[in-house]
Amino acid sequence: MRSRTTPTNSARSSVSRPITHAGTTASARVLTSCTACKKKKKKKKKKKKKKKKKKKKKKKKKKKKKKKKKKKKKKKKKKKKKKKKKKKKKKKKKKKKKKKKKKKKKKKKKKKKKKKKKKKKKKKKKKKKKKKKKKKKKKKKKKKKKKKKKKKKKKKKKKKKKKTTTRASRRVQLCVGLVAVFNLRRGEFAWWRSHALASHAPHHMLTLRFV
Repeated sequence: MRSRTTPTNSARSSVSRPITHAGTTASARVLTSCTACKKKKKKKKKKKKKKKKKKKKKKKKKKKKKKKKKKKKKKKKKKKKKKKKKKKKKKKKKKKKKKKKKKKKKKKKKKKKKKKKKKKKKKKKKKKKKKKKKKKKKKKKKKKKKKKKKKKKKKKKKKKKKKTTTRASRRVQLCVGLVAVFNLRRGEFAWWRSHALASHAPHHMLTLRFV
């Protein structure tokens, strides 16, 4: 097959190969051949060798940095041990004070029994306040319903604008392992270039026409 960079009327009649793929939204006609699949395997082998060499160099640099950090940490540990011994002596004094506080708490429990009688009077006042709050909540609900009706009218106008556009995204499988997505009208042409061919053959392109 001949490779063409621009579509012509004769190309439509001479070549017609429909592509089928799961999840496609439109059929397409490939007007030129694609040699990307044949030359992909050779490029993958070269890339693997380059990655292995780079990883070995990075590991050697990291080992040198770790040795310097270990020497600094040893000096700091000696200073911390001296401070911990002083703190232990202070904790022993605090334990004696806690025992005295527990005896005082037993006396306070007797006073709480007298306060229970006063709380009964406060509960009657709270019931009156709750009735006033219920009236305010009913007014807020009415306002929210009015706002929702206005939003529904705006959404209907946007849907009408979408119906006028004829463009649609079309997913097409060009060949084995190559899938392209286009946003075109019916009857429009699209040019597609594979990344594998861009380095050695930039003139090689695929032309598609949506039917």
